Amino acid sequence: MEQKNHNYPGWEELPQKVRDEFDACMKSNKKAIQLRQQIELYQRTRNWVKELDARKKLDEATFKAQRDVYLKFQNRTQKMTLREAGLSDEQLDKVNILMIATYMACDMIEFFCLDINSELRKIDKDFSLDMFDKMRDLGKEARDNLTYLWKNTSMFDTEDFNDMSDDIRGMLINKAKKVYVRYANRVAKKESEESGKDENDIR
Repeated sequence: MEQKNHNYPGWEELPQKVRDEFDACMKSNKKAIQLRQQIELYQRTRNWVKELDARKKLDEATFKAQRDVYLKFQNRTQKMTLREAGLSDEQLDKVNILMIATYMACDMIEFFCLDINSELRKIDKDFSLDMFDKMRDLGKEARDNLTYLWKNTSMFDTEDFNDMSDDIRGMLINKAKKVYVRYANRVAKKESEESGKDENDIR
């Protein structure tokens, strides 16, 4: 018999790194290990009542531990605000703008990686380009760490943000096209010049 664990409210909003570290700690926690061993024992002996009780204790212990981690993380982010760090109004504005830019950059990386793989899978469903995977993962972690901006501000909770993100994507693609066209023209010119030299050599 299985009992589904219930995460502490807001747990999924914490950065992935924080949650991964928590999971690693729970795996080595003596009390959690003992409870898991008890669950396995009661499963083997078909003692469903005691198994359910052990699962409930493990669920409650995990829930409480998640609550402690969540509250500590929230308190840390609330105590150390940018204003309290001593930034001037001008510096605060600049940092906020740069954080939005960072979030947008992470969004662009994920969007373009997904779009590349989408094109490749039109040829073969198993095709994928993994050269940007680490960069994409780093961008995801950065976005996870900026989750509090979604919760505590309205900077991203607007149609303006989505519209601007679409505009930036279009702008970046257009810039990339220009770079690619210039590159293609240089290659074509070089090949043409080399082809002309070969004809002169024959004559």
